[in-house]
Amino acid sequence: MENNNSITGKLYKKIFRMKKKNLKILTISIDIIMFIVFILTLIFRTNLLYGLYWIFIILYFMVDMINIMHWDYDGLRADNYKAKSVMSSYRDVTTITTVFSGLFYLIVIFLDNLEVINISNIYVIVIMYLLLSVAQLFNQLSTSNARKETLKLSEKYSGKIK
Repeated sequence: MENNNSITGKLYKKIFRMKKKNLKILTISIDIIMFIVFILTLIFRTNLLYGLYWIFIILYFMVDMINIMHWDYDGLRADNYKAKSVMSSYRDVTTITTVFSGLFYLIVIFLDNLEVINISNIYVIVIMYLLLSVAQLFNQLSTSNARKETLKLSEKYSGKIK
């Protein structure tokens, strides 16, 4: 994928070349905007805000995926001593949270299309926000733990303290 000159390959390179500082700023910005849109949706309950909320749910999910992919790339590059248990436990947690939150989102949209539920229902909005927030928290904790464990292993094998 790294030698690919297609649009996907260029996007892939751009994401992984993104500085960690810029990624943190992007994540925090989307989190703050999502929270503001969430609160405004609960207060004003207009069609515009419902639409913005569901658009930002997708952006919220995408930024979380970019964070996971960015760490996965860095973790694989830093994993010189084949610490497969660290990467395995990290990938298990992030995969489970991502799959379940994505499935829940798809189920909500599917049920809305069948007119079983309404995506402008306040309970659906609150549950979706809480679920994605918890999933993002688990992913951030998993990334943080994997980073710490990888550093410990690299210090153990290299004998250097970083």
